[in-house]
Amino acid sequence: MEIIRKQLDIKGWVVFGGSWGATLGLLYAQQYPLRMLGLILRGTFLARERDIHWFSAEGGVRRFFPKQWQAFTRFLPKEEHWDNPLAIYYELLTGKDTAAAHAAALAWAAWSGCVVSYGRFAAPSESSEALLNGARIECHYMFNHCFLEENQLLREIEKVADTPAILVLMLRDLVCPLESAYLLEQNWPAAQLKVIPAGGPASG
Repeated sequence: MEIIRKQLDIKGWVVFGGSWGATLGLLYAQQYPLRMLGLILRGTFLARERDIHWFSAEGGVRRFFPKQWQAFTRFLPKEEHWDNPLAIYYELLTGKDTAAAHAAALAWAAWSGCVVSYGRFAAPSESSEALLNGARIECHYMFNHCFLEENQLLREIEKVADTPAILVLMLRDLVCPLESAYLLEQNWPAAQLKVIPAGGPASG
């Protein structure tokens, strides 16, 4: 983002991002606070362990979609604990067994799409290189805790304490629950939280 700003010769700007884009936007703002005029963050993903587990572990969003979760965890060996399947998916998606990798990518896309669409997602019937690469990237980041230290974004929020921000939260967003945005607002004096009662996780 900073390379783009320099290339376009932008002195200061307002950054918008949603979900993972909100994570990147906030991380950028904390690294370059003097370049910021403000932030608009739609959906707050703080990339903490609990946020990642909400998507991919027992006790999280799976409680809304037990049937789809069962399909998502069908790759897990019977002897494995089902508390967090990320490690197994990481092995499958990055392993040398191409057929297993594509099957895992299909299951990953189906589960991810289910959560994002509130259960209305029509899962693809066959995999592709694009689908596989997308699943690999998502799983790689989650498996590595998004390459952030635990609670890093909240711990460094003082760096943008005076930067105006609007935190937009769609109440039906199951990817980024209200708790994260509320916690961010409580620790960010210049931030305002706007909750959209009927909204889901999409920007449009």
